[in-house]
Amino acid sequence: MMIGKLIGAFFGFLFAKHIGLIFGVFIGHLFDKGLAINMQPFGANAETRAKIQTIFFKLTFLVMGHIAKADGRINESEIQMARNLMQELRLDEKQRQQAMKYFREGKSEEFHFRKALSELYQQCARHPHLLQLFLEIQLQAVYADGVCNPNERKLLEIICDELHISRFVLAQCEARLQAERAFREGFQFHSRERRWHERQRSHDHFQYGSQHSRTHQQDYGAGIDPLKEAYGVLGVTPQASLSDIKKAYRKLMSTHHPDKLVAQGLPEEMMKMATEKTQKIQKAYDLIIKARGQS
Repeated sequence: MMIGKLIGAFFGFLFAKHIGLIFGVFIGHLFDKGLAINMQPFGANAETRAKIQTIFFKLTFLVMGHIAKADGRINESEIQMARNLMQELRLDEKQRQQAMKYFREGKSEEFHFRKALSELYQQCARHPHLLQLFLEIQLQAVYADGVCNPNERKLLEIICDELHISRFVLAQCEARLQAERAFREGFQFHSRERRWHERQRSHDHFQYGSQHSRTHQQDYGAGIDPLKEAYGVLGVTPQASLSDIKKAYRKLMSTHHPDKLVAQGLPEEMMKMATEKTQKIQKAYDLIIKARGQS
C-alpha cells in the first residue's frame, strides 16, 4: 500500500522541495503502516491465527478444569462434560491426552487464572466473537450438572472482566444456553412423538398409543414448548416484531459463523461446535417463521 507515501511525497516536495520529499515519504510510510493494520479483514494472518488457535485450545481446557473444582470437588458430570467436548471435537489420542493434561493443570493451585485469561485477551482482543464463544463454552461446562453455584458464578464474572465482556452479554448468553437446552429437549420430544404416532396410526393402535403417549410424555420433555424456547434461543420474546426477530437471527448467525471464527483463530477442531451452534439458531428461526406464517 503506497497511498500515504505518494501523498506525503507530493505535499513534501510542494512545500520543501527535496528535503520535504524525503520527509513526506517517511511520514507517508508511517501512515500506510497504520492504515494496513486497521484495514485487515476479519481474519487473522497465518502466524497470528496459529498463535490464537494454540492459546484458545489450551485455555479452553485449563479454564474448564479450574472452574470444575470451584465448589471444592469435581463431580462426574463435569468430568464427563470435558470428555464429551473432546469427543465432539473428534480429537485424536494425542490431542485428547493434551486436553486432559490441560484440564488437570487447570485444577492445580499453580494455575494463574486471571493471568491466563489476560493472555487470551491480548491475543484475541480484535475478535470479540471469538472471546464470546470462549465464554459460551465455559458456560456449557458450568451447567453440565444443571446448576451454577456461587463460586462458579464468581469465576464466570472474572472471565467476563478479563475478556472485557459485559455482564449484560453474560446474562444473554446464559439465557440462550438455557433456552437451547430446553429447545433441543422439546424439539426431540415432539419429533419422537410425531414419529411414534405415525407408526401407531399405520398399525391402528390408537388406544394403546394414547395410553403410551401419556407415559412417554412424563418421561421426555413434558411441558416444554419448542416454539417458546425457540424465541429464547434467538434472545427475543414471543411479542417481538418480525423485524426484531430477523435482526437477532442475523446477528447471532454472524457472531457464530464457523468460517469467520476459524479465520479469526478458532481451532479447526472446534469448527464442528460452531457449526452445531448455527444449526440450532437456524432451526429455532425456521420454527418461529413457520409459526408466524412466513416463508
